[in-house]
Parts: sequence; C-alpha cells; structure tokens
Amino acid sequence: MSEETRILPEHFTEFLPLLADDVLDGIAACIGRGWKKWINNEPPHKFKPEEYAEVERAANYVVMALQMGLLLAKRQPELVEVPISDLRAKGGSVDELWQGMMEAYQGFLRICGYERPEKDKINPNHFEEFLSYYASTWLREMSKQMDKEWQKGWQKRAAPLHRFKPRERAKIDMVGNYVVLAILSGLLIVKKQPELLGVDWSRGASLDMLWEGMLRTYQSFMYYKSFVERKAS
Repeated sequence: MSEETRILPEHFTEFLPLLADDVLDGIAACIGRGWKKWINNEPPHKFKPEEYAEVERAANYVVMALQMGLLLAKRQPELVEVPISDLRAKGGSVDELWQGMMEAYQGFLRICGYERPEKDKINPNHFEEFLSYYASTWLREMSKQMDKEWQKGWQKRAAPLHRFKPRERAKIDMVGNYVVLAILSGLLIVKKQPELLGVDWSRGASLDMLWEGMLRTYQSFMYYKSFVERKAS
C-alpha cells in the first residue's frame, strides 16, 4: 500500500484532523478510574497497576501522534512545509511551538539529571526517552479540556445523525487541535533537527504498521471527499 498511495500536499492540512481522530479514539478508550485519579493528581501509591497502565496507554497514543509527524517527514519530506505554512497563515507561531518543546526538553534534562546542551538542540541519545516525557506533559495539558462535555460529545460521534451541543463541538475541536499540533511537532522536529530521523524512535512499535494505518485513513478520507464532491456537483 505504501508504494501505491501518496498523500497529496494539497489535501494534507485537511487530512490531519482525521489522523488526530485516530489518536483520540485510542485515548478515549483509556479513560477509566486510573485516568480520573491522574486528572485529580492523586499520588502514585493510590493507583492500582492496571490503573497506572491505563494512563501509560493514553500517553503512548500521544507518542504515536508525534511518531506520525516523524513518519510523514521521513516517508514524504515534501509534506513538512505544508502544515507549517498553514499554521503561519492562520496566525500561529511555529517558533512558539518549538520553544515550548525546548522548554519541555530542559525540564526533561533537569528531572533526569542530564547535562544541558549549549544550544537549543535535542541530544539524539535522549530522543526516544524524551518523546515519552514530552507526550506525558502534552497529555497533561490536553487533558484539562477533556472534561465531561468532551467525553459526551466524543461518544456521540459513533451515533448516526448525531448532534453536538455548541460547547461539545467547541471542546472536540479544541482537543482535536491539540493532537494536530502534536503531529505537527513531529514534523517540526525533523525540520529543525533532521539528524534525529536517524535515531531509533520506534519505542518497540512497528512503524511500518503505523504508516499503513495512516495510509488507510487517508484512503478513507479521499473516498469520503470524492463522494461529497460528487454529491455537491
């Protein structure tokens, strides 16, 4: 499939929210008692092993979003500039996104006791480990928006002819944007430090399987897009 299917740059920005939905479907399946304890900042000793594993799985889906961005840059480097240019056109700041990542990296170095680099660059030796840390901090920030309104709205998506309340729609869009930015962060890493593509950032996952899944989502997106366009004409 990967040899036959190419993600077209003109569709890429419109396609990104569908990849975000795949990530959020995974995170939504992890929301249980462990998630609620984590949201409430309960101490680690109050977590049962299965509850802690629940939160770890949710964080791993954010890692997957970062890996999606890295994979897109590796398999189709021509896509890197597309969402970055779109973000700038909408008034977003790529520099702020990168600076936020560098601040997270500095926090990671302090916690782990690693020596700080002279320049704002991620040490390749720390990259895989940093991805997990960054995903956890990203999930913590994103989780502030994943309240009952978001959860109710997300559950409605599976129902035919679903109708969102305005606040549910707003929450879904806001949380979805967090994941899109996580994918964009993966692309941005490659733009800023292309040498990191040569590091093993799989964390034991099959990147080929992840890529195939992304292409299947893209094919579904293109099928739906062509159906809507035919219906409109």
